[in-house]
Amino acid sequence: MAATSVAIKPRLVLPPKTSTRCGDHALLLFGPGRNPNRNEIPQRMRVKAQAEKHDSSSSSSSTMSIDFSDPDWKSKYQRDFEARFNIPHITDVLSEAVSYPSTFCLKMRTPVNVDFVERYSDEEWHGYIYNNDRVLLKVIHYSSPTSAGAECVDPDCTWVEQWVHRAGPREKIYFKPEEVKAAIVTCGGLCPGLNDVIRQIVITLEIYGVKKIVGIPFGYRGFADKDLAEMPLSRKVVQNVHLSGGSLLGVSRGGPKVR
Repeated sequence: MAATSVAIKPRLVLPPKTSTRCGDHALLLFGPGRNPNRNEIPQRMRVKAQAEKHDSSSSSSSTMSIDFSDPDWKSKYQRDFEARFNIPHITDVLSEAVSYPSTFCLKMRTPVNVDFVERYSDEEWHGYIYNNDRVLLKVIHYSSPTSAGAECVDPDCTWVEQWVHRAGPREKIYFKPEEVKAAIVTCGGLCPGLNDVIRQIVITLEIYGVKKIVGIPFGYRGFADKDLAEMPLSRKVVQNVHLSGGSLLGVSRGGPKVR
């Protein structure tokens, strides 16, 4: 190799307290011998922790409210679970939405030919996901609550099926790719894998046949700062971007007021 990494010193000196963030997550680092007290923890983190605690207690109370003496408790629990995790279809909101045969095809893995416009294929391809497809959320049948990692609904650890929607391309789409202008924006700080996400979104959009793809530079700031121009994106632009760190689009914190 033409270059080598800088040697890492054996001792890492940290400031008494710093804060690093990744998206909406925060990590507080405290110096040796220091125990954080309530006053040192930011209000936002306290609120988030309290909310998570509330959600956890709500979940526990929901389980405790089940009448396990009811012979139909299992089916009632499953129906309630399905109702809570039901994802509405676009036609549930827009009943008159027009559908088109999907232009997504994994057999090609390349952008749809420019001649496809207004000529959607009726070719049968067994690679689409049906709307009623479900995935089993938990696949382990625990025989005892004391089994390693056991998550039980009732004290006897009865097997309860929990189904969620299956993700993937559908046979029908509700947009015309040739009319779509897709914008990709990343907000907040840097997180590992941002370039990989940007790359895959661009490639998938091109497989669908979307031609107008742009990136918004520096998060929300790119929407408000008139001196920042949209960045045209294509498969050629992002082909090897996942091999680089940082973000192709750049990042910034703060920005315009939301009001």
